[in-house]
Amino acid sequence: MGYRHQGYLRPGGALVMKVYDGSGTAEFMRDMQPYFSKVVRMRVDATRSMSREFYAVGLGRKKP
Repeated sequence: MGYRHQGYLRPGGALVMKVYDGSGTAEFMRDMQPYFSKVVRMRVDATRSMSREFYAVGLGRKKP
């Protein structure tokens, strides 16, 4: 996870990514945790029930 966002997000910043649930999803969410104060998985009400999409949200970017 730490590859590209490090140069763009300043401390305290937030990151929102559209993700499709799959075999690496849990690992991906765990990989975000060292970089943010809070990491949540959100699904918007407009998303179809059969869809595998959700949003990975990282809040409070930690200092490198």
